[in-house]
Amino acid sequence: MPTRFRWGQAIAVINDALFVYGGKTDPYNSYGYSSAPWNNDLLFLSLSTPFDPSAPPWQYISGSQNPSISLQGTPIAWHTLSAFNASFCLIFGGNTGPLSSVLLDNDDSAQLLDVHDHTASTFLTLPNNWAAEPQRRMRHASASANGKIYIIGGEATDGSGNTFSTHYIFNPSVPAFTQLPTQNSPPGIYGHAVVILFDGRLLVFGGISGGRLVSFSTIWILDTTQSNLTWTLASVAGSSLPSPRASFAVVLLDDGRILIQGGTDAAFQTNLADGWILDPSKNPMTWTAVPALSQVGARRDHFAFNAGGQVVFAFGAQSILDLRFPVVSNNLQIGYGNSAPADPTAQVYNVGSSSFQSTFSPMTTPPAHTTLPPVPSHPTTYPPGSSHTPTNGNSPSHSNSGQSGSKASRTDSKTGSYPSNTGTGGKGGPGGGNTIGGSESNKTAIAIGTVFGVLGFATGVAFVVWYLHRRHAHSGHAFDPLSDDEEESPHSIIAVHLGGTREKGPRILAVPLGLLGMISLGPSR
Repeated sequence: MPTRFRWGQAIAVINDALFVYGGKTDPYNSYGYSSAPWNNDLLFLSLSTPFDPSAPPWQYISGSQNPSISLQGTPIAWHTLSAFNASFCLIFGGNTGPLSSVLLDNDDSAQLLDVHDHTASTFLTLPNNWAAEPQRRMRHASASANGKIYIIGGEATDGSGNTFSTHYIFNPSVPAFTQLPTQNSPPGIYGHAVVILFDGRLLVFGGISGGRLVSFSTIWILDTTQSNLTWTLASVAGSSLPSPRASFAVVLLDDGRILIQGGTDAAFQTNLADGWILDPSKNPMTWTAVPALSQVGARRDHFAFNAGGQVVFAFGAQSILDLRFPVVSNNLQIGYGNSAPADPTAQVYNVGSSSFQSTFSPMTTPPAHTTLPPVPSHPTTYPPGSSHTPTNGNSPSHSNSGQSGSKASRTDSKTGSYPSNTGTGGKGGPGGGNTIGGSESNKTAIAIGTVFGVLGFATGVAFVVWYLHRRHAHSGHAFDPLSDDEEESPHSIIAVHLGGTREKGPRILAVPLGLLGMISLGPSR
């Protein structure tokens, strides 16, 4: 199945496997940057065998291009996909588009993705305010270390342009989202980067804050190895700095340095092509330009990952003049502003030789540093009220995917445990699973609750229909292609907005986390 152009996707690398989820697609270059359709594609790329970067062997796991799969993930863009062990990823935040039923100011964006068996990857939808999750956001940044996920900043998903200065750590063993200290922390920021070094220091840099690009001389540090977390500012040499930018690609190299490439200005109008490397081991930290990286081209919202000294770049929104395979209509290149989707090929940069190579080569030795813990040895259980969605429509087997390679291979082999929806289990609680049936009084209560639920849902639908009709009368269609001289704001994301954009406290009617049950993740080993 062909892989479409895309940008605003999220990725996770687990051992010798790359997963790409969501983003925006515009195969015919007929939409704008913000109005192009959202997608729910889940792609897989094996890193255990060589491949030609001009034709990566993408495997299409699930999404709208495969209608035979009835249960799929949510179409989403500008979210994060963060692995916290060798089988599970946290999907957080993102914008779901104007046609989605999601209310974009709710605390409901957390999902789990089980990729133990990539051929039957499982989307787990969680209840609202699960694990005390924060408000939905987009263009935030995240990084994983020692089984925990750090989520920094972000922009409100309602099109207001408001930003978040609250940052969080997610601990899946509880599970719980906990706010990080605010003193000396990054302000409201988005389009930035977050990297956790091998020594445990978390670095935040780049992006947009207060409507202005943040200088690369400003780097916030959080030492995640300390019990008392505190933010500090790094000392950075100012003699040579990258120009400020947002939505650039970033990757941690094997030697502990950090590589960045591309990005865009604060108005999301002009893309950049240059690349730089930060050496955080020096005091002050130093930036060094890497001229060869300009071959990637001027683009934003793309991704990069490192595998054995090879940095792979792919996807993103690319300047028209840099398109190697431009989209042509009536012999004219068309696009939005100075940008268009980058083609679905990849580019492989060899860090040692500072040159691009024509073949991706698998790693011959395991990575020197590992930040993902092994999957726990206890069975997988999901909290009551949640739902798991195998992408092939069946319960995943979680058997070994058959991949082999010379690097740290995926060795998962045993079966996870899923709650039954037909049993007569207990009253929930940790590992209790979902229960259908029970006493007559329970059935009566369920019936009454169902009636009120249906009435409430019907009322909500009627309101949304009225709201959209009223907005349509004033604003026109959400997905009309732009005219040749019109350019969208990166914040002009049409959405149904109910309520304010500030972080919300606990809802009075929210179900306490304890009643949802504690989740212990990872198949039996």
